[in-house]
Parts: sequence; C-alpha cells; structure tokens
Amino acid sequence: MNQEPKKIYFRPSCPVPRPPITVQERIAVLKRALDPKDFLYSLKQAKNVEAVIRLYEDGKLQIGEEVWISDGAVVQKEEYEHTGKHYFHELLALIRLSLWAGGDGSTTNITMMNDTGSDIMTLLDTDLANLGNLDNYIGGTDIIPISSANGIVEYLWRHYLDVQLCTQAGEPMGRWFDEIAVLRRAYPGIATLTGSGIRRVFWMGTSPIFDTLAIAETRGGMTSLLG
Repeated sequence: MNQEPKKIYFRPSCPVPRPPITVQERIAVLKRALDPKDFLYSLKQAKNVEAVIRLYEDGKLQIGEEVWISDGAVVQKEEYEHTGKHYFHELLALIRLSLWAGGDGSTTNITMMNDTGSDIMTLLDTDLANLGNLDNYIGGTDIIPISSANGIVEYLWRHYLDVQLCTQAGEPMGRWFDEIAVLRRAYPGIATLTGSGIRRVFWMGTSPIFDTLAIAETRGGMTSLLG
C-alpha cells in the first residue's frame, strides 16, 4: 500500500500574528503617513495613501480586503504588476547553529522574507529554543549595534547560523551557507528577514510580473529560469 509523503511544516515568517485591527485604527496609521512631522511620512506615497483612506471612510474597503492603487487611483492587479512596484517573496529554509561555532546540528524549519535591504538575518527566540544544546556554542556572547531603515539603533545579541534553502515540497536545495543573525523576541508582527549570506551564494531575480522569485547557484542557471 502506497503511503502519502509526510508533509514538512515550515513555520510562517511572522510566527506571532498581530491581533485584528479596526478600520479606524488602520485609518489613524495611514494618516500618520501624510504628516511631515511623523517618521512614517511618505510624500511619494501620499496620493495612494489618501485614496486608501477615502475607500475606508466610504465603506468601500474593509480590513483584509485587497485593493490595487497606482497614482491615487484604483487599478486592476494586472495594471499594477507592470508599474514596477515592490513585492516581498518568502523563502523556505532549514537553519542550525553554525557547526564551526559549536552547534550540535539540530535544525528547525522556518520561512524568511527575502529582503535585499537587510544585511543581517533575523533569529527569533522561539527558533533558538529548537536548535539544540548550547553548552558548547560560542555564539550569542556579544552585542552589536543594528541600524534600521528609520534610523533607530538597537543593540542585539549576535549569532552564527548555517542556512539551507528548501523547495516548496520541503526538499533541501543547494548547499548550506553562513549567515550572521541577531536575536529578536517573537512578538506580534515581527518577520524573519534574510541576511547578506544568501546573496553571496545564490543569484536571485524576478520576471517582469514579479510574482515568482527565481533562485540559481550560477548566472547561467538564472538565465534559464527567467528565460
């Protein structure tokens, strides 16, 4: 009798979801993006933010619904996909504490947001708890400053990870590579971001439609994927 293959679970990139918010709470946050004195202010997105606020106020948009806005007007998804806006892609991976740093080889499955603006990976405390015995591990002993996009500097524990990407079926893909990570507490809405190590090992690119991220270990492989 044929047995169904065992399903491999990868925890989501945001393991602790935010509690549900109301329309009024969402509008309040959006209005901050229109205030030049607020760090969320974005002149570039002002027309789009104003359009979304109107949709919420007129009852034409509810929390959880999807809408596509370009230059202050509602457009079809197909139109938006050709305007050059940004997408986030998620990657499945195995992680372990680096063997050279004393990790015992224990692994855990995670999902990461591919963030090309991030040069250091996120390690959540809930994942560290799954990475085995720390007695011989030399990471997590120094604190380093981390500067975020909004200019805020945090001081976080540094860790050393081995990472291996996986296919959608959970099969290992490519070789293990090194990443430096900072330890963060898992709180509602926090995401696991990629670091710079992945970009030293893999070529990554998107098609003009942006909905799929192609990954290859060679430039030739990238060309064949996007061709």
